[in-house]
Parts: sequence; structure tokens; C-alpha cells
Amino acid sequence: MIALLGTVIGGIGIEWGPMVGSAIVVFLYFFLARYAGLSLLIQGVILVGIMTLAPQGILGALYRLPIHRAYRYLLRAYDRQKPPAESTDAGDKETD
Repeated sequence: MIALLGTVIGGIGIEWGPMVGSAIVVFLYFFLARYAGLSLLIQGVILVGIMTLAPQGILGALYRLPIHRAYRYLLRAYDRQKPPAESTDAGDKETD
């Protein structure tokens, strides 16, 4: 159940989503340990809040921010400017 909770919180379908979500769940588990009676209620409220405000998870919401879009645009522009890499295959070289 905790693994599923971490996946939903971090972001389903995003490479780092489940790992970030699991780290958040473990942090919440230890942070809320002193509130034993309210721990599950607080975790439930946080889960419902994340699913309502960011259905794609925390990382999915971060990827949709304008700053991340600008970063991806700059990376694509940089990749277009790079010269093509030379081949390193041994079969391409002529032998004397």
C-alpha cells in the first residue's frame, strides 16, 4: 500500500516519480509518528489534496511549470546546434 501511495504522490508514468513519492511517504511516516492517532488522517488529507490539485503527481506538476518548459526548449535548441558526432566504428576505417 505504501508503494502505491508513493507512486501516486510522486507521479505515475514519470521515471523518478515513484522514488520521490516514496521518499515523501517515508518522511511523512516518521514526521507524523508523534501524532499516532491522527497520522493516517493527515496522510489521507495530503493524498486527497495532491490528487485534487495535481492529479499527475508532484513531479508531473513540476514538469508542467513554465520554467521547466523553457528549460526543455533551451535543451532542444542546444541539441540542434551541436555538430553530428563522428562514428567510432572500427569497420569504418580503411586498413593499409
